Amino acid sequence: MEKKDSLILSFDVFNSLRNDISTLTVYFRKLIRKEVKHLYSISKYDYMFFTDADSFIRSGSLTRLIDEVEYRHVGAACGIVMVDFYNHFGGFWNLYQNFQYLYGQVLRRSFENIFRRITCLPGCITMIQVDEKFSHVTSDYAKMPRQSQLIQTTAQRLGTDRRLVYLIQYHQIKTCLVESAVCYTKPPHSLYRFVTQRRRWRSNAFFNSLLGVCSSRIHPIIRLSLFLDMARIALPRSTNPMLDPIGFLETKLHWNPT
Repeated sequence: MEKKDSLILSFDVFNSLRNDISTLTVYFRKLIRKEVKHLYSISKYDYMFFTDADSFIRSGSLTRLIDEVEYRHVGAACGIVMVDFYNHFGGFWNLYQNFQYLYGQVLRRSFENIFRRITCLPGCITMIQVDEKFSHVTSDYAKMPRQSQLIQTTAQRLGTDRRLVYLIQYHQIKTCLVESAVCYTKPPHSLYRFVTQRRRWRSNAFFNSLLGVCSSRIHPIIRLSLFLDMARIALPRSTNPMLDPIGFLETKLHWNPT
C-alpha cells in the first residue's frame, strides 16, 4: 500500500462521518473501530498523526503538536525535520540534506507560520485534528479529476503532502509550525536516489503551487510565496527535460514556449 492509499484509507476509517461514503466503507469503518476499541479501549479519535517508517520522533513531540493545535486553534500542525546523524554522521548527502531542511523550515515555514498557512506539512511529522471540517478535505483528496484536467490530474497523482496541504488551505483551515517537535529521518545516500526523490518532489511542488497561485481562496501572501517557489523551480532549466516540470510539459505535450 502506497502513502496516498494509506492516507485515504486512514481518512475514511478515522475521520468524521460523511454522507457520501459507500456501504462497504461503512462496514469496514465499523469493523476497524470495533477492533481498535477492543484492543486499545479507544472509542473517539481526536487527532491523526502522520510519520514515515524510516523516521524517528523525538520524545515529547506528539504532546507538543497536540498542545499547539489546541492553543492556536488550528486544524493541523507540523514539526521540524532533521537528518538522522546517528548511523551516518557527516557525509555529503547528510550535510546537504540537512542544509535544505533548515533552509526550508527556518526561513520559509517560519514566515508562513506568521499567517498560519504552512505550504508543506511534512509527511514524517504532522498532526491533524479530526473533526467535521476535514471531511471536505478528505472527499477532495480521494477524488480523481477528469483526464482532460491535466494540471489537476498531475497534482493529484504526484502529490501527497503538498496535495493534502493545498486542499487544507483551499478549505481555509489554518496550520502552524511547532519548532519544539522534531523528527529525524534518513536522506538518500546515492545520486540515483537523490535525483529520483528530487524529481518527484519538484513536480509535486510545482503543480500544486500552480493550483494555489490560481486559486482565489488561498491567502494572497501565500499565493505570492507559491509563485516565487514556482519560479525557483522553473528558472534553473536542466538539459534533461525530465528533471524539471517545464521539461515534463515539453515531453508530454510537445509544448515549446519559443
